[in-house]
Amino acid sequence: MREFDRKFGVDFLSSVPLSPGVYRFLGKEGEILYVGKAIRLRRRLQQYRNASRLKRHQKMRRIFRAAAKIEFEVCESHREACLRELELIQALR
Repeated sequence: MREFDRKFGVDFLSSVPLSPGVYRFLGKEGEILYVGKAIRLRRRLQQYRNASRLKRHQKMRRIFRAAAKIEFEVCESHREACLRELELIQALR
């Protein structure tokens, strides 16, 4: 079983829609570790699940290993997701 599945559940990705949106990786204390946007949320989060030991996947593995929870927010369009991501990032600064 993959580390992602053990941590977030085998059925987690099936609950994520194929819509544009924003996702957040949260730490144990509920703090936001990472904010990202996606044209298709499920496919983007699946990339974290399938991250291999390659150097280019190192950041993805580090993010989901540090996270305790993943939250996502569905948006109407990719443009809206981009704007929402920017709002969240600016709020964190």
